[in-house]
Amino acid sequence: MRALSMVLALVCVCLVTPAHAQDEYRVVLRFTTVTGGDDLRGGGDNVYAVYNLAGTETRRVLNQRGMRWADRSRHVTDVPLPASFRIQDLRSLRLETTFRGGIDGDNWDMVSVVVQVAMTAGGAISAPVTIARGGPQRFTGDRRTLNLTIRPELPPAGGISK
Repeated sequence: MRALSMVLALVCVCLVTPAHAQDEYRVVLRFTTVTGGDDLRGGGDNVYAVYNLAGTETRRVLNQRGMRWADRSRHVTDVPLPASFRIQDLRSLRLETTFRGGIDGDNWDMVSVVVQVAMTAGGAISAPVTIARGGPQRFTGDRRTLNLTIRPELPPAGGISK
């Protein structure tokens, strides 16, 4: 409950920021993804974040510009949220791939994903709250999605999680 309160406070700060400064701040879903022993090819084989906010589903590519994610690499992608975002409106969250699998298709080993709600300003991130974790997962042509359970976590004592 404390984490939920922190997220709501974060959103309120964003919403009451003076109009001239609002374009400096954004609320984002931050995805930190670690690849295992089989890379994410990219090109036409990509991974998307799919989230449902108050009944509206949005799909955003995580490997921007279809770039490859090499074996055993870490990637951070921010997905901007609307200014009216409220944590209680986030109904579902999943990763989805476009893989065909098989000989000429891609497969991908994901070791882990951590999803945070955060506020960014000028490239810096403040007050991230972890809301979901997942993995490991092997994505194939037959296994293209990973549903994530939304559970806001308390930051560690003495500081904010990074």
